[in-house]
Amino acid sequence: MPVVSHEFKNIFKLVHQLSLLQAGSMAGYSQCSKVMATDRTVIRKMYDLEYILLQILSAQWMNSHTYSKVDVALAEACHLLFWIGPRGLPPEMKLCDPLVAFIERPRTSFLSPSCTQARQSSLPLPAAVLLANGKDESATSRGAEASTRTIS
Repeated sequence: MPVVSHEFKNIFKLVHQLSLLQAGSMAGYSQCSKVMATDRTVIRKMYDLEYILLQILSAQWMNSHTYSKVDVALAEACHLLFWIGPRGLPPEMKLCDPLVAFIERPRTSFLSPSCTQARQSSLPLPAAVLLANGKDESATSRGAEASTRTIS
C-alpha cells in the first residue's frame, strides 16, 4: 500500500471504530419498531470522520495542497463508503450521476492517458465545483433555454 498522509491514519482508525460500534449496536436493533437509537459516541465519530473527509476533498481544489493522488482517491472512496454504510443503503443502489462523476474524476488519473482524455471530456462537473468556481449551472441552462425559445 502506498504511503498515505497522517489524516488517513486517523480516517482508517475512525472507520474501524465506527464499524465495530455499528456491529455491536446491531444486536439491539428492533425489527418491530424499525428505529435504532444512535449512541452519542457513534455520532461524534461520524462527525469527526465527515469533517476530515470534507477537509481533504475541499483542499484538493487548492493549488497549495499537499495531498497525493492516492490520498484524494482514498478520500473519495472513504466518502462513498461513509455515505452508504451508516445509512444502511444497499451498495448496488443507483447513485446519482454527479456523484459518480465526482468519484470517477480522481480515479481516471490512474488510467492510461488516452482513456483518461476520452473519459474526462464526457464527465460533467459536480455542482459543488461549479458553485465554488462562481458558475451557476442552472443559470447557464436557463440562459440556453431562453435563447432557444421563439417569441410569437
